[in-house]
Amino acid sequence: MIRSLYYHPNQPFRTQIPVEEFATLKQSGEGLLWVDLVDEPSDHSEAILRDQFNFHPLAIDDALRERHVPKLDDWKEYLYLVVHSVVCDWQGEKPVSNMELDVFMGENYLVTHQKKAISEIDQLWQLCQVNDRYFNRGPSHLFYRIADSMVNSYMAVTDELSEMLVEVEDQLFLNPKPELLEQIFTIKRAVINLRRIVIPQQLMFDKLSRDTFSVINPSDQIFFRDIYDHFARQAGLVESLHELILSALNIYLSVVNNGTNDVMKLLAIVTTLFMPLSFIVGFFGMNFFAAEQPLVNWTSQTVFDVMLLSMFITPIAMYLWIKWRGWV
Repeated sequence: MIRSLYYHPNQPFRTQIPVEEFATLKQSGEGLLWVDLVDEPSDHSEAILRDQFNFHPLAIDDALRERHVPKLDDWKEYLYLVVHSVVCDWQGEKPVSNMELDVFMGENYLVTHQKKAISEIDQLWQLCQVNDRYFNRGPSHLFYRIADSMVNSYMAVTDELSEMLVEVEDQLFLNPKPELLEQIFTIKRAVINLRRIVIPQQLMFDKLSRDTFSVINPSDQIFFRDIYDHFARQAGLVESLHELILSALNIYLSVVNNGTNDVMKLLAIVTTLFMPLSFIVGFFGMNFFAAEQPLVNWTSQTVFDVMLLSMFITPIAMYLWIKWRGWV
């Protein structure tokens, strides 16, 4: 899908502009043209980017055929930027997935390319059609609006991950089931994926807010500084989540090991209590009275009663001694 908006202060707001007019509007140097390519075939998108906007083949190849972490390339007449939005889907294969947005920003135009539709861009697109304040400050400010809408998705995801981690920690001491360990690793993978794209975006917007670019309005750099602050805060939250996950994992292992130790202690106590009984039973075997032993002079009933009394008293005495030593 190809959709386009064109704003000029002295002309009516235009939508769905023919592709053949893109080059003319770009070369006029007036107004602001926003072209959005959504799930468009690569060949068709390449023809538009090459013939209508005259972008460098390497930049086109980066946008259409490769996936990148957030990056910024300065081509003098325009900037090529890669930003990411994040989506939380705990039912899917990836709990946290990132969606890439490729942006070409020139003096009076903005070209965006989405392999899959990003909800934040759709919402901003609708707003732009009813309010020209998003256009009247130039392409760099329009890109700031896009980045500002996308950074909110990170806040929602980190908040959800934090809530899930709190629930996991509450269950660690109550019922550390194997399913809980699987959930911890799922959250860990999500946080690692989030950290992989948050930190590069933080560095990218720091560069946009400090360096000089021909297509960036200096008055807009303070807005990019605001985006940088958002990502810096998100980076801190992601690092905290990563540390909390490692701590939760260690707690889980400790709780499981303590449970295993309790079981081994119980088995050791049971074994210890039955050891003297085994000795007594073994000593007074079936053929004990058939042999020539001094105790044969005793009556069999007396020996049998002594043996039963010993088997009854010995474990109780040993248990009381073990408890007195504080081993149970």
